Amino acid sequence: MLLAARHLAAPVTVEQAREKEWAEAEREWRRPACTRCRAAFSDERWAEQERADTWGDDGLCAGCRQGDADQRARQEAEREQAEVAAAEARGSRSWWRC
Repeated sequence: MLLAARHLAAPVTVEQAREKEWAEAEREWRRPACTRCRAAFSDERWAEQERADTWGDDGLCAGCRQGDADQRARQEAEREQAEVAAAEARGSRSWWRC
């Protein structure tokens, strides 16, 4: 069955193979890259960027996005920790506490 299907398909010419190669190379050339690390986007990230509003897209690859999210989480935790420490320091010197 598989052999019969192969014989029915039109043979690929050298010109068709070159056109296919050129189209694939052109697609890779158009593939966007991360604005931070310059890594080429994956197909999924590229599709996500095309679907998204370009004004709202950060232009980062998945790895850089994760790094940014981790850094924001660390900074938020440090900020909260500093607020708690400042509140505790203020709390022990309140005018109404003895």
